[in-house]
Amino acid sequence: AYTAELKREKLQRITKFDADFDNAKLLLEATISQGNFVDSAGKTRSVDELADIFRKNITTQSMILGDAVLQKEYSTKFEVALRTAKVNAVTKALMSDANMADPEKTLAKLKAGDLGNMSPVLQSMITNDFESVAKVTANFMVAVNTRKSIKDAKIADDKRVAEGQAINL
Repeated sequence: AYTAELKREKLQRITKFDADFDNAKLLLEATISQGNFVDSAGKTRSVDELADIFRKNITTQSMILGDAVLQKEYSTKFEVALRTAKVNAVTKALMSDANMADPEKTLAKLKAGDLGNMSPVLQSMITNDFESVAKVTANFMVAVNTRKSIKDAKIADDKRVAEGQAINL
């Protein structure tokens, strides 16, 4: 009975850990989308500093649970979530009308790490995870090409309509 109780308690702690991880992931995503965060002393900090705090928390909590496999699993999940959040946040920033209006200029800014409030996140990606920058660039180019295709289709459709009206005259 004692062993069963210990297993049940450990399962409850793991469930709580999992829920805390999900909440932390959501908080991290929201912070990354802002480009930085302000600490309790009022100092602006990078999202990578916040990510380090989350990493340490995951390690500490999984060590308390006494499960090295769990620690490795959640550390891997965290790194994937962090990378995805950065890619999504930078991609979203690139989708603004100003950036979409001049793709060549935006690509030059992307290469230079200049993306307004998202610049620290982009610069971190350029330095530490260039594969993510390639993914962001691909996402941007797909959006630009999609927008151009829709615009070209509308122009062609408008031209057909105008030609149809001219023939009817």
